[in-house]
Amino acid sequence: YQDMRETTLEEWTLQKVENPDDNVVLINAVAQPLEASIFWAMKDSDISELSTRTKTGPDGLEYKNPWPLPPHKAYQKDDMVWNSDTLQWNAPYPWHKPWTTWESITTQAASVEVRAKAWLDAADSSTDASLVTAWTKIKDEAAGKVDAWATAGLLPHEVVFRNSPEDSDGEVQAAAARAATEAADSAI
Repeated sequence: YQDMRETTLEEWTLQKVENPDDNVVLINAVAQPLEASIFWAMKDSDISELSTRTKTGPDGLEYKNPWPLPPHKAYQKDDMVWNSDTLQWNAPYPWHKPWTTWESITTQAASVEVRAKAWLDAADSSTDASLVTAWTKIKDEAAGKVDAWATAGLLPHEVVFRNSPEDSDGEVQAAAARAATEAADSAI
């Protein structure tokens, strides 16, 4: 489904007449809203406008993602099959394939841990103690990343990495800003 575009019934009919061997399917967004949403994604809106669910990571920070998932995130459009005999999509529709696994998270965590160890090994007595503490925390988090996040009930695609103290500080600042905003909103 490489060429998805908006069209009219007249344009689509003309294309079918000019190229009868083309396997072209017209999806009517009014008659087939689910299918249109799967293939066209969120043409008229932004994912940030969707309702969200919040999960707390083992680091104590809250992470939000759209929930329920929009159709283009829930289903794997490239694996959907059009049945030209019934003029319908074969059901059930295939679920979206995971784009990461615990195995790849393990590999990434090992890389982060090695990088943090290298930084700590290069540090000397004149190194800022707060940086040593931050890099030690990154190394320790990476060493237990998969166990901590899996035990917390999160999925591989929900795992967040801190690759440097700046990442850590940014996450802490973002969490504090979210908490302040939520507190202000609830006070209204």
